[in-house]
Amino acid sequence: MRKQQGSSKTISGRVKRNADGFGFLIPDNPDQIDVYLPRHTMTGVMTDDRVEVKSKREGDGRFSGEVVKIISRALQAVVGKFQSSSTSGDGIILDESKGWGQPLLIPRENIKGAKDGDLVVVKITNYPDTEGDFSGEVSEVLGAHGDPLLDTKQVLYRSHIPIEFSSE
Repeated sequence: MRKQQGSSKTISGRVKRNADGFGFLIPDNPDQIDVYLPRHTMTGVMTDDRVEVKSKREGDGRFSGEVVKIISRALQAVVGKFQSSSTSGDGIILDESKGWGQPLLIPRENIKGAKDGDLVVVKITNYPDTEGDFSGEVSEVLGAHGDPLLDTKQVLYRSHIPIEFSSE
C-alpha cells in the first residue's frame, strides 16, 4: 500500500548530520527508508542523537521530515581545540567534525587551566535546544593540539572508546 503525497507519520531513529546543516533520520525500523531533514529543522540536533520525526512522502517518493522531539543525546562530551576570547575570557570549541552544528561555549569559570591551542575534553552542560548557550566545562586538558602523540587518544575519545578500564 503506497502512501499518498502529503500524508505524514511519526517515526524515531538516529540522526546523521551533514556538514551543510541538513541531516537524515536513520529509522529504528530497518524496513523504513531514511528521511531527509532540512537545515531549519536541525536546530539543536547533533549527529547520532535519537529523535522523533514527523515525516511525509514527497511527490518523488522520497521522505522528508521535521524533528519534533529529541529522545536522547549521543554526546555527553566532545574533544576539540580550545580557543580563548581575549575580550570575555570565555573559550570555545569549534565544530570541526560538523556533528554539532555550532561552536561550544566554555564560560571562563569552566576553563580549568586550558590554554589557546590545547586539545581538550569538554563535558556538555547545556545543549543547543535548551535555554541559554550551547556550553560546557573542560574535564581534561589532553595537551597541545597537533601533538602527534595525542592522535590516538583523540580518536578514542571521538569514537567513544574507553581509555581506562577497571581492574576487573
